[in-house]
Amino acid sequence: DQMVPASTGMLLAWALGVTTVGSILWYLALLSCWEPVEHFVLADKYPDAKALLLPWAAASAASTLRYVAGLGLIAARQFKFLAHVQIICGAVAVAATVSMILWQGIAGAMWGIAIGNAACLGTILVRLKRIRRPEFLAMRPEWDAPPGNSEV
Repeated sequence: DQMVPASTGMLLAWALGVTTVGSILWYLALLSCWEPVEHFVLADKYPDAKALLLPWAAASAASTLRYVAGLGLIAARQFKFLAHVQIICGAVAVAATVSMILWQGIAGAMWGIAIGNAACLGTILVRLKRIRRPEFLAMRPEWDAPPGNSEV
């Protein structure tokens, strides 16, 4: 395992910040030009579609942020942890999506996806903060890949 260097941590923080700002700007841009989209693209067939913009934007932003944060775990060679957290968060997303659909209807589906991705993002960020500590390396076992294995 590798500790994430400070420069990598700063680059990752910058990437997460830019991703957050970009997600907000994309939502605001789509919201501001929604009338023509609704009329020309959706042919005025879905009058309630605007209600899906915010949950869609939240789900999209959480998914993108989760992906960017996951790159930090890849840089730190935390492959196994990343795989496990993705599996668990997938189950959380399914449970949250079903729950939100039952509670809010179809708009709840996007909120459920956002909740699952946000849970995964939070878990990844906690792990990234933890692996920046030098004592983390001391408690980790040696990497057990076979010698000469460059695919891992």
